[in-house]
Amino acid sequence: MKFWWERRGRTLSAAPLVAALILADPIGAAGATRLLAKGGDWAALAYAGSETAPPYVCFVLDPTAKLDLRAERGLTELEIGNWHWSLPRSAIGVVQVTIGPDTRSFPIDRNTNKMVAAKIDGSVLPLLLDEMGKGTVMRVAINGIALLVVPLAGSKVAMDAFQICAGIRGNAAVRGQANPSQGQATKNPAW
Repeated sequence: MKFWWERRGRTLSAAPLVAALILADPIGAAGATRLLAKGGDWAALAYAGSETAPPYVCFVLDPTAKLDLRAERGLTELEIGNWHWSLPRSAIGVVQVTIGPDTRSFPIDRNTNKMVAAKIDGSVLPLLLDEMGKGTVMRVAINGIALLVVPLAGSKVAMDAFQICAGIRGNAAVRGQANPSQGQATKNPAW
């Protein structure tokens, strides 16, 4: 299984944010990818089967770092990629995320030769997103090897939009209802 950014066959590291959002196609099929919000280098996206359907995949990403959080069907993963990697199948280990004094570890649950994904437990996710929204920098390591230093400045707007789209913070009634055509009020002009 390829990750959404691998399906496009392009690197997003040199692309400006707007171009990355245009290229973003999480499923690789007909559908609608919508920009929910952006702040700093971060953007929140929602994917739906059509323009009027509720979103069923939600992302918050920093395309420069090739790092995203993806929520789909109740599962949230942290995905990290690098076009220069040549990983073996079934890579094992942990992804460590450090924001301020707190470090959290997440086991790698799947990978391709260019990317790893780590499942984030639902009880930890709201805390992690809150820390990301308030922090200034996030350090990411895999198996103790430092890989990324990702700026978080301005990310709170995108983190909040992602949480609403994915129904995080214990409000399951919100999940998948970020589309104003379903009657939910929204302050997001991108819809």
